[in-house]
Amino acid sequence: MVRIKTQGFYSDNLDFKYEVNVDTEGNFTTTIPKNIVEMFEKIDIKLQNNRLNHPGFFSAKSLEELNEQVQELAMNYSKKELVESKVILEYSIDTTCNYCKGKKGLYPDGNWQQDAEGGDDFNWVEGSSESGSFSCHPFGFKIYVDPKFLEIWKFSNGEIKKEYSRVDDENIGEDKVLDWLCSIRNLGDDSNQNLKEIDYTPEIGLFFKKALSHIFNINEGIIKMFGGELDLSKIDINTLPLLEFSGKKEPSEVQER
Repeated sequence: MVRIKTQGFYSDNLDFKYEVNVDTEGNFTTTIPKNIVEMFEKIDIKLQNNRLNHPGFFSAKSLEELNEQVQELAMNYSKKELVESKVILEYSIDTTCNYCKGKKGLYPDGNWQQDAEGGDDFNWVEGSSESGSFSCHPFGFKIYVDPKFLEIWKFSNGEIKKEYSRVDDENIGEDKVLDWLCSIRNLGDDSNQNLKEIDYTPEIGLFFKKALSHIFNINEGIIKMFGGELDLSKIDINTLPLLEFSGKKEPSEVQER
């Protein structure tokens, strides 16, 4: 018996190589790896044994015929059924802040809460991203959302596989909110560990549209206030247009001392 080459099979749930030999009678033969045999046997795929009584043996008159035999049997294992297809949203929502929450308002620390309310009945609140005395960061919030088309496949062995692709015009249809979200440009995720997934609905989509629109509006307000220079020393504060955070008026829920 002479070994002539190594062949391979690859599919969504299967990847293996097998050695091709030619016996003294000119037949092309192979015995597929033991771990692949065990996978086939779990779903009752019938296999032939070789001379040593090892299962997974194939024999053919040509290399092409041998490969066809192996691939045909392997494809029985790789058969898959579409279980579900839908539009989902990958997203992350991260806030970075620290503040003191009393019974009547929000404060920068416990001293402000005690002066305003008396006692020490307050909770220290943190954002979703870590920020503390040993890990200080600018306060703010970040939103990431990415619509994707999800297909869920089930293989013969019961394995489930998810495949993601771009949301196309057919998926969007007449949904203007989904179309709006798919049109967002240059939005990326840097949360790493905080990425989540949720089924798309028009209501969930509208939440993200409003959240992103709010960021757009804040940015427009900053541009209107400061123009191209974010340097307060070069600007007449009294001429600035009113913003919620401009310094002229504080949100009602943030208490003054």
